[in-house]
Amino acid sequence: MSAQQFFSTRMRFGITYSHTDRLKILEPYIASVATGLARGVPLSEQIQTSAEIYPDAAAYFTIDSKTAEESFALKDEFTYDDWLLSSLIISLANRSYSISLKEYSSDSLTRLHSFMTVMSGASAGGSHNLDGETQRGLLSAFAKLEMLLPKLHRPFRIATARHPAVYRLQHACLLYRSATTGVLVDPHLQSLYSPVKGEDIVRADLNGKVDAIIISHAHFDHLWLSTLLMFSKDTLIIVPKVPRSTMICMDMKKVLDDLGFTRVFAYEWFSGPIHVGDMEIWVMPFFGEQPLRYEPTRNPRIRNWGNTYIIKCDGYSSWFLIDSGADYMGSMVEVAESVREKHGQIDLVLSNLRDFCLSSPTYINGGLNWLALTPHQMKRFDSMKSHCITLGTSNVASICKAVSARYYLPYAHWWGELGRRANSSIDTPGQNEEDLVRRLKDDLLRIRCSTRVVDWKIGDGFDGSDEDSVMSLA
Repeated sequence: MSAQQFFSTRMRFGITYSHTDRLKILEPYIASVATGLARGVPLSEQIQTSAEIYPDAAAYFTIDSKTAEESFALKDEFTYDDWLLSSLIISLANRSYSISLKEYSSDSLTRLHSFMTVMSGASAGGSHNLDGETQRGLLSAFAKLEMLLPKLHRPFRIATARHPAVYRLQHACLLYRSATTGVLVDPHLQSLYSPVKGEDIVRADLNGKVDAIIISHAHFDHLWLSTLLMFSKDTLIIVPKVPRSTMICMDMKKVLDDLGFTRVFAYEWFSGPIHVGDMEIWVMPFFGEQPLRYEPTRNPRIRNWGNTYIIKCDGYSSWFLIDSGADYMGSMVEVAESVREKHGQIDLVLSNLRDFCLSSPTYINGGLNWLALTPHQMKRFDSMKSHCITLGTSNVASICKAVSARYYLPYAHWWGELGRRANSSIDTPGQNEEDLVRRLKDDLLRIRCSTRVVDWKIGDGFDGSDEDSVMSLA
């Protein structure tokens, strides 16, 4: 059986971290404190009451009823520690298996990387040192899931474009291709997030098509380590620069370096051009999707550090905005003005259209964002539920107008079947892609913006040559 057959099943993979494991203990305490504050219970009283109910969680906090208004917080050793790998999860249908990575040495983790790369079909084989605990654990997991039998997979074939093109893969994953070069964005292959039951894109489908990988930010629906481990150690990977690892944002370069990647580069905003084959990559700011819309956290370094990116090649320029919006440091609408001034017209703008609001203390990061707040902000959090931390359709329209975008392409709207639209209502009820696109068209019309909205689906490509140049799987 070939490596491609081995991984071309409906296996799903994921990696957990020390922070996500800890959150299982902390989340009930967070919810208890936040609920009490929303009801008007004094902070000093509520943190003590919740501590009596959840003593294991309380041990992670600085709790002093006399100074609670200033001192209540997650202890620094947990706020600023590194993101350590905890386990590799392998799942098929309703069955799953977990391999603990907590005691793995750095050598074992690099063997894990080699194993995932070979078995994903990214490598034809060769001599790989996979002896010891890594190989035994993985093969045992696969055997228990009865996945050693080959299963048929219809290869995903990228349509031939007349010009350099961008392809919409699952959720926030994009593939930019020219005649010679491929750049992959925020890849999620065979991910635990995916509810797809039919055919999907697997690692082997991208063989020979990826020269570099770009990561926008550290949220798990964008940075998915089990997918990155399917790529060779010398893959060029571009990540945001993180000044300090915190509970809401890992130092992405450090984590990938520790896994044995040898060409990971962390870039600051306004870096560029970064040349990959015949493509240019420019690093732009990522404002928005922070713990709060209008205020910093208790330490400004506790931030969802990220980048947006402009990609230029012979044929078009493209700016993908991911989940960005606005925060106390700035707005992507303001960035658009500087983009137009420096880079001229942007042919293709891509973004998430959904409204992410501060709906609950456990929103987005399961409670870690809420722990980034000051005690005073925690007390006022319930009054901020309407604050939107993403762009929404009206601001996307404003950006399209500012950069004179020829086309707008929706993406980052969750997973879906190949050849269909993403099912964003699974993740954000009431916000499906078709309705969001209609809202955007209305907003574009209202501000007299001529940008055309491209109707494309998962697996489609678009080369920007004309409005009807969507290359469909169908």
